[in-house]
Formats: sequence, structure tokens, C-alpha cells
Amino acid sequence: MQFTEPVFRAPQEANALLVRGTQGCTHNKCNFCYMSRGYLYGAASPEQFEEEVRYQKDAYPADTRVYIVGSDSFSLPFAKLHTYAKIIRKHVPGAAEISIQ
Repeated sequence: MQFTEPVFRAPQEANALLVRGTQGCTHNKCNFCYMSRGYLYGAASPEQFEEEVRYQKDAYPADTRVYIVGSDSFSLPFAKLHTYAKIIRKHVPGAAEISIQ
């Protein structure tokens, strides 16, 4: 998948390693939300996800927080989220926390 949606960083994740999990939203009809308008929903493949983690990990301390970004990453099936978590633990074994948007 080609990501085109800008990355939104939550203030509490100011120092976290950001890794794209999804783009767009499965619902995309909320009146209050403007973040995902115009972006098709899709998820990163495990290969894409791992490539992003590998590319960025050396720029962060070993005990960094990892934040899975995207407008609707909670919509992913457990199996895919579990795969993402295993990839993070493989490349950032000392990660202090894994958060999700």
C-alpha cells in the first residue's frame, strides 16, 4: 500500500517512534473528524511495517515508546496487531510501551 495520509502525532507521543499501521478510516463519516477525509482505508503489510521499524529504530533510544499510527489502527484484526507487536519486539526489544492510534 502506498501511504499518502499525513502522519498525526498525539502530543503525549512527542518522543515516540511512529510506525504506520493504517491509513484512512473504516467509517469515515464522523462530523467531528477531519483527519481521514479523502484517504482510502488500508493497512500496512507486515513487510512494510517491519521495513519502517528497521529504518527508524536506530534514531531512538533502546527503551523508546513505539506508537502505531493511522486513523483507524484499532480496526485491524488481532492477528495483524499481534504480528506488528512481534515485529516491534524483534527490532526494539527494550521498547518501554507500544501504543496505538
